[in-house]
Amino acid sequence: KTDIDAYSIKAEKMSPPLHLELIPSFKESDRCQFIFIDSQDTVLIQKSLPLINKQSLVIGSSEEIIFSSGHIALLKVGNRVTININKKNMVSSGIRPSSQILNLAKTLIE
Repeated sequence: KTDIDAYSIKAEKMSPPLHLELIPSFKESDRCQFIFIDSQDTVLIQKSLPLINKQSLVIGSSEEIIFSSGHIALLKVGNRVTININKKNMVSSGIRPSSQILNLAKTLIE
């Protein structure tokens, strides 16, 4: 187990099915559409993000994600979850966020 866990996601009722797995290294991220990074370690995040496939949507549990090259930070504040989005990073990765998701964002970097 490393300090950063990255998962690829897959669910059985979707077509094709969605699957959740721990990937051992970011070098294997080319097969992932979504990457979730669960880490608060700023230095580790900054070193890891350049290794991730540029077409993957990068979601994290730390605000550092959106200030590096990640796309979405899901933060628990009290009993609520806030969504923070870096639209500029998403667009530069070829991902076009919907207006609905942008409207949900507490923090939006354009």
